[in-house]
Amino acid sequence: MARGAREHLALAGLLGRRDRCRGTGAIKINTEAMDKLQALRDRLGKPLIVRSAYRSPEHNRAVGGAPGSKHMQGTAFDIAMSNHDPTAF
Repeated sequence: MARGAREHLALAGLLGRRDRCRGTGAIKINTEAMDKLQALRDRLGKPLIVRSAYRSPEHNRAVGGAPGSKHMQGTAFDIAMSNHDPTAF
């Protein structure tokens, strides 16, 4: 992950909190996916509200996630858009 992206995401409170599995506390960071998430944040000019990122296979099953969910690879993020204008998309 690019140093700038890591710093922005850390400042936004993502690293160490939302990137961990809520069920097990395990962590898996896909640097390419994180860089894309940061690029989206930069394009929008506002922080993103990340609701879910990495999920362990156990937690993914427990929450009814798809068997091949990209969350288990650390390449999927659920984000809330309440702080963004939906017409911008």
